[in-house]
Amino acid sequence: MPEIVELKIFAQSIKDRLLNKTVFRARNYKNTFDLQALAGKKLTDIRAHGKEMFFCADGAPAFSVHLMLHGGFNILNENLRPAAVDLIGEWQFESGEYLILYDTDGYAKIAPFTELPDVPEATEITESRFYELLARKKGAAIKNILCDQKCVRGIGNAYADEILYAAKIHPAVKAGRLPDETKKELYTQMRNVLHEALNEYGKKYRGALSGEMRDLVRVHTKAGITPDGEYIKTCEVGGKKTYYTLSQRQFD
Repeated sequence: MPEIVELKIFAQSIKDRLLNKTVFRARNYKNTFDLQALAGKKLTDIRAHGKEMFFCADGAPAFSVHLMLHGGFNILNENLRPAAVDLIGEWQFESGEYLILYDTDGYAKIAPFTELPDVPEATEITESRFYELLARKKGAAIKNILCDQKCVRGIGNAYADEILYAAKIHPAVKAGRLPDETKKELYTQMRNVLHEALNEYGKKYRGALSGEMRDLVRVHTKAGITPDGEYIKTCEVGGKKTYYTLSQRQFD
């Protein structure tokens, strides 16, 4: 599933191509939210927040997109436009371009919204608010907290594993067991891992509109061994297959 890093890159890719262009017609194939009000309106903003993307058009209802596991975007012209079998939604622009949302599973969602969620993103949450979150969720496994979109938005299974590996924390450790200096290290590594990925992938995958970007993964991989030569083990935390190494502390 695309996470915060990929979605920010997708949002920038769409902005680079379609920002301030006028929608000629729009259609929602799978969901009930009617996109017809976008006709004749300019696309004024596209942004990623957490695991969703938010679109605003001048004088029309704003809407959000959740790509789920296998959804993605593409920008095409009429001659390259695919059959509607995998389409979730499409926006035709007066410039002749099509923005299409597709999902081979059919689960990607389009929905109306009025304001961005007030839960902070992992790239933006303040240190003090992060510590307050850990204190409030002290009985929960640290990986579950990182992946809970009601706690902090944008991190999924892969980046949670990468962040915890960088901080050398076992994914099943309860938040209340973490010493203060380890909480600080976790916050630092969360920011470092995500910003490094945004910087590197933003350059390498400029213009990308779909897919997962995993070039920098160290532990969330089937390779069986990290770049540092540590053997990768797996377990289940919160119903998610979790990758870790024996160097990640359990704080018993």
